Amino acid sequence: MSPELLLNNDRFEVLWGKKHFMDKLINIVLDEAHVIKEWGGTFRTNYLKIGPIRYRFPWMIPFHLGSATVSKQLEPELVKNLHLCVDSLVVMRRNMDRPNIFLIVEQMKHPANSYEDLAFVIKRT
Repeated sequence: MSPELLLNNDRFEVLWGKKHFMDKLINIVLDEAHVIKEWGGTFRTNYLKIGPIRYRFPWMIPFHLGSATVSKQLEPELVKNLHLCVDSLVVMRRNMDRPNIFLIVEQMKHPANSYEDLAFVIKRT
């Protein structure tokens, strides 16, 4: 969900107030964490307002940040913005090379509405 929805929808306030929900909660995951700082200052300011929700949850519920491109230089700012405990910060870095993902550019030979130029995407059996 977007930070705008997370911060401005009263249903979350109700949900966080329910003991049954909070007892079943095992973690909070914020994917694409690099945009919290990169976009929060200028483009989508609600990203910088996510941090205070940390205080709505017991400390034993971990916050996990996901990002394929977060830099080491950005980590301290994310810890500060998200009100995380620096002592419990664990950073897992993996190789971003994905040989199965690639970009291809080809000149179209058929009308666009025929989709024949996309036939290579689905192999025929």
